[in-house]
Amino acid sequence: GRGARRLLLAASLCGPVAALHSSGPPPPRAVATRRGALDTALTSVAVATSLLGPTRASALEREFSNGNVLFSQDYFFKFGTKPRPLDPETPLPGAPPFVRVQTRYDAMAKYSSKIGVGLEAFAQLAATPAGAEESVAVADAAEIVLKTLRPMGLLANSLLASETVTNEVLLARFYVNEVYLRLVDLGDVWRESPADGVAAVEAARRNLNSYVILVNRAIPPKVGDKFQLV
Repeated sequence: GRGARRLLLAASLCGPVAALHSSGPPPPRAVATRRGALDTALTSVAVATSLLGPTRASALEREFSNGNVLFSQDYFFKFGTKPRPLDPETPLPGAPPFVRVQTRYDAMAKYSSKIGVGLEAFAQLAATPAGAEESVAVADAAEIVLKTLRPMGLLANSLLASETVTNEVLLARFYVNEVYLRLVDLGDVWRESPADGVAAVEAARRNLNSYVILVNRAIPPKVGDKFQLV
């Protein structure tokens, strides 16, 4: 059926993933002979769960062409499926793609403070009482978070990919895009139905935490401080 064809397509598109070694990149032969355990696991788990459908409708629905998101080339663009958020209690297998420590360090120095502002703003947003009179404050907090989503995507590019765009980068972009879709019109949604606004924030939180889970795997102490879940 269609689900089986999607699984076969996803599996055929998975590429090798290099393991991270503190002494430098792995030898070419090692990269060539190791099939990407993490890419394969991410693809199989994300595609399989996506066949069950999205966990909650977006405040702003994603266009099939991906024309109304921040990063058009994400996991949905490549595979045509919408993976569910990651479970913070379930560790991802394997290691993140190899990226030089200096590259990751420089990226964290450039983007981490901006992303931290966004995470703090989201924590305040999530704590907002569910009342229509809060719609202006909600819109203001959401706007702060929205301004930090592009730096999140750019950081993922630097932490999770070196020479090629990996499935991890595509997945990180997907989660960033899902946060965007749920927050871009949040003030209006909240004013019309605070319950729907609260639901949109909760969906955004799960996707934002999924992004944090992915990038934190590539942030050892010598690169910087890991981000906190919200």
